[in-house]
Amino acid sequence: MCPSVFKTSFDRYTDPETKYEVLEALGEGVFGTVTKCRNRATNQIVVLKVMKKDEKMCLNFKRELEMLEHISPVFNLVKFIEFFDFQDRQSMVFEMLDISVYDLMQEEFPFSLSQARPVAKQLLIALQGLQDIAVIHADIKPDNIMLVNHREQPFKVKLIDFGVAKRSDQVYPGQMMQPISVRAPEVRLGLPLWEAVDMWSLACCLLFFCYETAEEFFGYSDFDNMTKLANFIGTPSNDRDAFHDLLSKMLEINAEKRITPAQALLHPFITMDHLPKGDNYTKEAHELMRVAETMYGPLQRENLEKIAEKQKEEAIAANDFTGFTDDDKSGAFVPPRSLLITLATGLIDSVARCPFSEKGRYLQRCCGLALWFL
Repeated sequence: MCPSVFKTSFDRYTDPETKYEVLEALGEGVFGTVTKCRNRATNQIVVLKVMKKDEKMCLNFKRELEMLEHISPVFNLVKFIEFFDFQDRQSMVFEMLDISVYDLMQEEFPFSLSQARPVAKQLLIALQGLQDIAVIHADIKPDNIMLVNHREQPFKVKLIDFGVAKRSDQVYPGQMMQPISVRAPEVRLGLPLWEAVDMWSLACCLLFFCYETAEEFFGYSDFDNMTKLANFIGTPSNDRDAFHDLLSKMLEINAEKRITPAQALLHPFITMDHLPKGDNYTKEAHELMRVAETMYGPLQRENLEKIAEKQKEEAIAANDFTGFTDDDKSGAFVPPRSLLITLATGLIDSVARCPFSEKGRYLQRCCGLALWFL
């Protein structure tokens, strides 16, 4: 059982036997079970997440609570309601949401760019909110992007599951995180890590939504994934030009040069400044984007412009300090660089398949550092 001191961080302890009525089981995973419940006093329908009784799950529960204490629903993050102990099992209560984007993809696939755009904007807002509190989600994938109410608010989404989220000041080079199909190159290569890893994962998700199924687009190794991504970046037409340009900036190999959430929210694909005024395509795009609108002050355009400009200045200063330069000004992969990337990741993937000796770890780190300065 987790230490009772956890209860002191939230003044929301409750007795579930008198407060909640269980309506149906929604699923079960390695962490425990998820059920649909009704608050007897308010009739509010909620989701109850009950953790398994073991030490590892106890630690995961503590970490997730620490994250949930700091996040805000303003940023399209799932609303956490309360937690309690029930029969010596740790439980959390969340708002009830609709199906996941992964489930929707089984019914509506691929998404049009006009459908993907509001999802992208809402998740960029989520990443901006996490960056503000220095948190890495580390598990952004279609299963963890939930529709709020797809019938009434098409493509309105929220990000869920902070079970493996981490404070950015607590991660270290070489730490493994993220599902392999959305894993950022700096994670693969043992390089310094920060919130930019989530931007890479989001870009991979946008590829899932608009092009091919995960099984077709992504392979089962780092080498396969990096090869396909290198071949993808820099192709397209019309609204796709803006979409691909945003993706190329999100899929920047050098994390220090990767676009930030604030900068991405100002990108033409999100603002739609590039679309012709008045035609039906533009009208439909603006209509679908209504679910992504926010009145929250810090997310208004003028404030985002200030944040983006500050981040640009910091990036320039960082590049001047490291002496890092890049001959490719377009943001797309040029053939020699693509070749080096795929060769390096192929070598690293081969090393990763073997038991890690000290020599193997050294080889992986050297390859990663060499790629960092390509």
